[in-house]
Amino acid sequence: MTAGPKFEYLWKDEGRYKQATALPAPQYISLLFQTTEQIFTHTPSLPKIRDSLRRLFRVYAHIYHHHVSFFDDIGEMKLLQSSFIAFVRFVREHGLVDDRELLPMHALIQKLKFANA
Repeated sequence: MTAGPKFEYLWKDEGRYKQATALPAPQYISLLFQTTEQIFTHTPSLPKIRDSLRRLFRVYAHIYHHHVSFFDDIGEMKLLQSSFIAFVRFVREHGLVDDRELLPMHALIQKLKFANA
């Protein structure tokens, strides 16, 4: 899964993907939701929750870099932006995603005035 030409996100886990592996976005997202469900069902821990949130941010980055026009075309841009705003505020307020992970969305985050949020 990618977020523009500069960022490629690889999948690595304790199961099938012991080596970092390039996956298409639908498969990456499916694995993220499966893994997150397992974390919250069986063994919630802060490091695992942070990992899921980091990966969820990557999904937002992918959507904004590759599919934002679709949301605009169907009139759901406000929904996407409000969801992204709430997500970024939450993870920044609680220190759940490192700032370096936010780099692919830096320009949008600055535009939406998250720099000091």
